[in-house]
Amino acid sequence: ILRFLTITVDPLFGGGPGHPLLAEQNLTLQKLRNESWVIPSPDVPIRLQFENLLSQNSIPFPDKFIETDSLMVTRSLLTESERIALVSKSQIKLDERLKILSTLPIELAMPSRSIGYITRADFSPTPNLREFLICLGDVAAEISR
Repeated sequence: ILRFLTITVDPLFGGGPGHPLLAEQNLTLQKLRNESWVIPSPDVPIRLQFENLLSQNSIPFPDKFIETDSLMVTRSLLTESERIALVSKSQIKLDERLKILSTLPIELAMPSRSIGYITRADFSPTPNLREFLICLGDVAAEISR
């Protein structure tokens, strides 16, 4: 028997706080295609979701992009330019509150993805690991709200 902890991650398009697309009405994925992007490397799950989303809508992969897996680099590129990125809501939650980054006004037909861990039901963690798993559960509950 297994025990699961799952964190749901909702993807969204983000940009800097003054990005021109924030004022756009009826923003579409096709309109976003010609923007300059910050995109994760090919084996990252959110990149694969992005590629599938484009493919399902018959939209070619963007021509103008910088590839990075660093949230810090992504954040810097978004705040210092008019680039956009596909990120998770939890990644930019604080940045939005501080008005450092913004969510672009577009609805995504993209499923949430789940991240988590699995243990055997009879698993007995060390005291330090037990404390870490409790903290992880608390953070997972906060993120999933």
